[in-house]
Order: sequence, then structure tokens, then C-alpha cells
Amino acid sequence: MTGLCIIDHVVARLVFAGAIGYASWRLADERHRSTVGWPLLGALLGYQVEVWALAMLVWLWRLPKLDLRQHYLELRAHERFARALGGPSLVGDHLEDRILMVLANNPDGLYINALAQGVGQSWRAIEGVVDGLVERRKVVLRDERYFIDSAQPAAPAGGPA
Repeated sequence: MTGLCIIDHVVARLVFAGAIGYASWRLADERHRSTVGWPLLGALLGYQVEVWALAMLVWLWRLPKLDLRQHYLELRAHERFARALGGPSLVGDHLEDRILMVLANNPDGLYINALAQGVGQSWRAIEGVVDGLVERRKVVLRDERYFIDSAQPAAPAGGPA
């Protein structure tokens, strides 16, 4: 092997690449980053150059969590722009993105009925999708209200105390 590879056995390299890929996937998901690109890069580096794979993993670990609220507010602006031009929707009928867009525009959170009304569905139709978003930590449930998982907490309503 070359001077940069530490592990010489192919099976051990594959296991190491899989472990790096899995760790990259978990970190990317937690930080709301690409769950395809980061694990793929981690696995490829883990198989080829182990030291760089570990460096990439540390770098991903140090990256700040993306603010989903800001992302979906921008997506909502793009949607309105596309609608004004008569172009196709960027989100289409993707229910998860629609739910996240509605929550991004409501920083005080929404009850399931209000969220369903904002998406244009019944609460029964979106309940499973919202539960999946809660499990993946993209949506937070507090006091029976749903909030988009944001890097910064929402500013309290009202003036200074």
C-alpha cells in the first residue's frame, strides 16, 4: 500500500470505511447536513486514506448545526417567486417540506390542527409524517405544539421585561 494507508487488509479497510461512513451519516443528520454526500465522502476517504477520513469526521463534528428555520424561510420565498413567474413549484407535493415551511413561518409553534390547516391536509393525514420529523429531530414537540428545530431558540414574544 502507499505511505498514507495504515490498514493493509482489505476487509479491515472496508470495515473502517463503513464505520466512518456510518459516523458521518449520524453527524450529518444531527447537524442537518447532507446525509448522502458526507457519508459517501467519509466512506471513500475511510477506504483510501484513513487519516484524512478521521480529519473529515472531526471537521464535520465541528461544523455548526444548520438553522432549518432560515432554510425553509428562504425556500418559501423561492416558492412565492416561482409562483409569481408562473414557474413550477420547488417543493411540489412533498409533504415534509411543506410542513417544515409552515413551521418555519410560525416561530411560536403550532398545534397539530393548525399545522394541518396550514399544509391543507387533515391532522390525521399529516400525523405520521410529523411523528417521523420529530424522530429525526427536525421538528420539536413542546407543550403539544410543534416547532421547527432551530439552531437558535426563538425570541420570546413581547418587549423587554
